[in-house]
Amino acid sequence: MVGAGAWVIETVDSGSGYRGCHSLVLDSLDHPNISYFGVTGLKFARWDGSDWQIETVDSSIDSVLDTSLALDSLGNPHIAYRAFTTSDDTHSFKYARWDGTTWQIETLSTADHEYFTSLTLDSTDRPHIAYLAGSGSYQLMYATRNDTGWIFEAIDSAGHPADSYSKPSLAIDSIDNPHISYFDHVGDPQDPGYIKYAYRDGSTWHTEAVFDTIYSAKTCIALNTSNNPSIIATHFAGESTYHHMIEGHWYYEYPGFSTFHSPSLALDSLNSPHVTYKDYDGEYNLSYAHKIGSFGK
Repeated sequence: MVGAGAWVIETVDSGSGYRGCHSLVLDSLDHPNISYFGVTGLKFARWDGSDWQIETVDSSIDSVLDTSLALDSLGNPHIAYRAFTTSDDTHSFKYARWDGTTWQIETLSTADHEYFTSLTLDSTDRPHIAYLAGSGSYQLMYATRNDTGWIFEAIDSAGHPADSYSKPSLAIDSIDNPHISYFDHVGDPQDPGYIKYAYRDGSTWHTEAVFDTIYSAKTCIALNTSNNPSIIATHFAGESTYHHMIEGHWYYEYPGFSTFHSPSLALDSLNSPHVTYKDYDGEYNLSYAHKIGSFGK
């Protein structure tokens, strides 16, 4: 099925950085909020209705290898990210949140074995993170915090290399069940891989293949008002695909833009998609696209 409507594209922060994953969330007014790596460290941008407001969150690091943004019930941003500091050659798995006055930053690990974080908050504003962990072989992990501390759970222990999964993406539905999109590639490198979807209904995890591709893919998932998933994927060759579940069936389209690094997806109150991505025209630019009109029926 081919979707109707047009994409509108603009540059948010020209020359914003040379590496790292960015993350997009819409606030209660459907204004975009973005976390990303810039030349001064971890940065946060928000649209105030007339212009982009940009600030530096963590300038103590030299690069951000990936980042994931969520907004709590008060609209305050929370960011999970993996950072690198050149002076002491340290990788760190970090979590930052705006408390209404200042940024509170904590380091969850410096083991250099956590990759590709994806953060979301549940109905009580508790954080949940999907990520990869391991050295040489990797596990797809799921972490959440309760009143006593963090709880960690292995979702897939097949031991695939990190490039097979790329960056997992996590969303929490209206009854606080997690949903994860990721790329899985097993077997011969020339064989197709799969964009996959995992979700938990109560205590049981389920997984399914969404789309097969000869290229590795990086994904981002969002849930619509009926808890149905949509997935934006960028493939190794730069091509993007957009996938949407309608009545239990997956449909897809090609939005028409090429991306570098992982894209980020959010759905507005009408279930229309909004995407941030990095393109290249001599330098890397942070770009934003949204669709006018809905997908399919």
